[in-house]
Amino acid sequence: MELQVIRYSTVGESALGMLFINGTFACYTLEDRPREAKVNGKTGIPAGRYRVELYTQGRLHAKYLERYGPDFHKGMLHIVGVPGFEGILIHTGNTDDDTDGCLLVGDTSQVNINRDGFIGESRKAYQRIYPMIANVLELGEAVWITYRDSLNGKSEPAEADQLVVADQLNFRASPGGNRMGVLFENTGVETIEQRDGWSRIYVEGWVSGKYLG
Repeated sequence: MELQVIRYSTVGESALGMLFINGTFACYTLEDRPREAKVNGKTGIPAGRYRVELYTQGRLHAKYLERYGPDFHKGMLHIVGVPGFEGILIHTGNTDDDTDGCLLVGDTSQVNINRDGFIGESRKAYQRIYPMIANVLELGEAVWITYRDSLNGKSEPAEADQLVVADQLNFRASPGGNRMGVLFENTGVETIEQRDGWSRIYVEGWVSGKYLG
C-alpha cells in the first residue's frame, strides 16, 4: 500500500496537507511545519519515503485501545526510518498544539494563511482510514508513506504558474466530476492542461479555470 502526504500550505507553526491512499484522496492532514533546523516537538518530518508499522506500546496506544476497543485498534500507525525523528505517529487532533511532529488527520481543513491551521472531524477521518491501513499491515504486507512539499508530486517546490483567487476551490477527478479536495486562496498550482474552462493541475485533478489567476 502506498500513502502520500502532499503539503500544500506551510505558514506559521503548521503545515496543511492532503493524504492519498493508493492514489485516491482520503482526508486532510495537519502537522508541525518542517524546519531547516529541528526544534524538538515543533517540527514536521522532512520530505521522503518511509515505512509504516503497527506500534503496540506507549501512552497513546493504551489510550486508543481504551477508546476504540481491541476489535478496532491493533496498534498505532507508526512512521519509521525518519532520520533524526522517533515516535512519529498518525493520530487524531485539530491544531499544531496536538502534535509533536506527528501527522493529524481530518475531514475538514481551515486555511492557515492568516490564522493557525485547523482540521476538523478528526475522529471521523481516523476511524475511516485506520482500518484500511491497519488491515493491510496485519496481513503482513508493506505500507509506505511518501511526504512531498508541493502540489506537483515532486519533493522540490512546485513551479506554480497560477494562484487560486477564490477563498476555496474544489479540485475534482475530472471536469465537473467527483470532488477530491479543496485548495485555498493564494495556493500556487501548476497547470498541465486546459479544457472547456477547466484546468488540469498536479495533483492529478481538475479545477474551474475561472478561479485561477
